[in-house]
Amino acid sequence: LNFRNNLFIITKNVTYNKLYSTLFKRMILDGIASIKFLFSGSTAHAWAVFKAHMDFYKKFRQMKLKRNNSTGNLQGFSTPQPYSKSIVLEYYLHGHKKFSEISK
Repeated sequence: LNFRNNLFIITKNVTYNKLYSTLFKRMILDGIASIKFLFSGSTAHAWAVFKAHMDFYKKFRQMKLKRNNSTGNLQGFSTPQPYSKSIVLEYYLHGHKKFSEISK
């Protein structure tokens, strides 16, 4: 569910100009995770990633329609810019364990 729901969140919340590139990057990362699961003997986890993507593909059009219907409710609402650097690198290479430790 984590893999599927993350794809849904991206579809609903990422700006249109970055939607497909963000989804593509996420799918690449999910594929890498799935391969890791296979090589570590966790075939059930790899299968779960596959099923998550199949469910996402089935509901993608519905999610886009939901997104289009909800954009009218966002008048006057501003969201902060997403963090543009790699949180993974910040965590593993720089040792920042909390988002508040990352320099702005």
